[in-house]
Amino acid sequence: MSEAYSESQEFLAEVRRCHPEWLAEKGDRQLAQRLLHDWRRTKSGFWNRVRRNPDREAAQIAELPGEDLEIARAHANAQRKLMENSGNSGRKLATPLNNVKSVLHVWPPGYSGAAVHPWRINAWSSMSQALSIPTHPYREWLAADLNVMAALRDGGTWLRFWFDEVREDRMPRFWLRWAFEHLQMFAAVTLGTPGDAQLGTYLPEAEFFLVCGQEFHTNDGYAAALRALSALP
Repeated sequence: MSEAYSESQEFLAEVRRCHPEWLAEKGDRQLAQRLLHDWRRTKSGFWNRVRRNPDREAAQIAELPGEDLEIARAHANAQRKLMENSGNSGRKLATPLNNVKSVLHVWPPGYSGAAVHPWRINAWSSMSQALSIPTHPYREWLAADLNVMAALRDGGTWLRFWFDEVREDRMPRFWLRWAFEHLQMFAAVTLGTPGDAQLGTYLPEAEFFLVCGQEFHTNDGYAAALRALSALP
């Protein structure tokens, strides 16, 4: 399944545990079922189209709303530039990823000012943006089960859900996406950098991980991400 599906299911499981009032009573199950069928069927489905004509499938994906690879590449370059300007570029990572903490300089509703692990900030920010876009893949996968307006109505409750309530061990893909993006700030950015962070979210369910990009499996930072994954509770 797509990483958007897997991440949305992690999120949905935590919504069921922490805020069942956000669940939809009558969601659009036709859309979710159509998407599931397309990903899982062996004939004429997504993976079959990729095998038969990968270039055409890639071109069609590139035309979808929100699927802008250039925006992701620009973001990766901006993050790398931020690290270079801070004077930390090229330094060895001294702090284990599980011990990294961050604070927000701007206090949104619900924020106490306490330091939190930055994967929570990243997840809160990215999901807030994703759920505000009707055509975003997360919205499509969650259409059958989530009342988006109920979840986002109270910004303070929404923030505390991410900062205080969700459990790290139940959301490994969100943690991994942050970890890869964080570690990429310490390394040279390539055209494939955003794709590496995306592919990294498949690690929890992969027995073998085959890559041709040298940075992915030789860079010290990426190796640290893999070691940190094994240390998750």
